[in-house]
Amino acid sequence: MPELLDVDVTRIDSTPQYNLGQLYWDGPDRFRYIKYSEGSNEVTATAGHLGYRIVSGTSDCVRWEVTDDKASATTKTVLTSHPMGFFQSALSDGKYGWIQDLGFNRFACLTDGTCAAGARAELDSSANGQIQNYINGLAVGRITAADVGTELAIGALEITVGNGAFA
Repeated sequence: MPELLDVDVTRIDSTPQYNLGQLYWDGPDRFRYIKYSEGSNEVTATAGHLGYRIVSGTSDCVRWEVTDDKASATTKTVLTSHPMGFFQSALSDGKYGWIQDLGFNRFACLTDGTCAAGARAELDSSANGQIQNYINGLAVGRITAADVGTELAIGALEITVGNGAFA
C-alpha cells in the first residue's frame, strides 16, 4: 500500500476513504483510520478523548470500530480495558475518522484532575474518554506536564497506546 501524504487527520468522512485500520505517520505522530459508533447512549466523539474498542454486538460491528461511550452495553460490547487512541475530531455514529495512538497529543485531553508530570496515564473509568494517573490498567501514555483543572494541554501527553499489545 502506498504511503499516505498530507492527510487531514481532523477530516470526517461519511464513507470510508481509506482501509479501516490504515496507519498514517506525520513525523513521530501515528494515526489510525477508524469507524465511529455512538453506542447505546448516543455519545458523539470529542477530539482529545480516549476511544475504546468495540468487540461484538450488532451485525455491522467491524474490527476498527471505536466509541467514546464507555457504558455502551445494550447494543455492543465495549472493551474499556482496550483503549485505541485519542480522537482527532468530533465523530458521530457511522462516520469515519482518525485516532492518534503514538506521539504527543494534538488536542487537550480530559483528565480526572490529578494527573502529575512524569506519571504514566491510563483510562479513568469514571467518565467517557477521560484519563488519570496510572494505577493498574493499561498505560496509554506518559504525562509531561500536570493537568490544569481537568485537562492536559496540547503536547502534555506522550501517547503510547500504539506500543501496546493491541496496536
